Amino acid sequence: MKKIAFALLACCTLNNTANAVDGIAFTGGHGPDANMVAVSLTWDWGKRWFTEGDWHLGGYWELTGAAWKGDGPSPEKELYAIGIAPVFRLQRFTPSGWLNPYAEAGIGAYQFS
Repeated sequence: MKKIAFALLACCTLNNTANAVDGIAFTGGHGPDANMVAVSLTWDWGKRWFTEGDWHLGGYWELTGAAWKGDGPSPEKELYAIGIAPVFRLQRFTPSGWLNPYAEAGIGAYQFS
């Protein structure tokens, strides 16, 4: 887990503005038999399609590192993952009041330990 966190933080320190991270998300969860943490970095494509109406289609790359630790009877107590996925996002150009609906879809490649 420390190696994944270090690699993701190293990505954040790149000097080239073309590689600058547009977003970062930290996720955590707790259940009766497992705990998990994840860090995701996103890079916006900077492109918009179908821009004629109020809605447009855009997208971003998402790089994720995650770790799960289980408390169950299995001898394998830890699982690590790293992956990358292109994500398409359909959203409005301007929010309509307090509600800003959107839809996202993505599929990517992940490596699990």
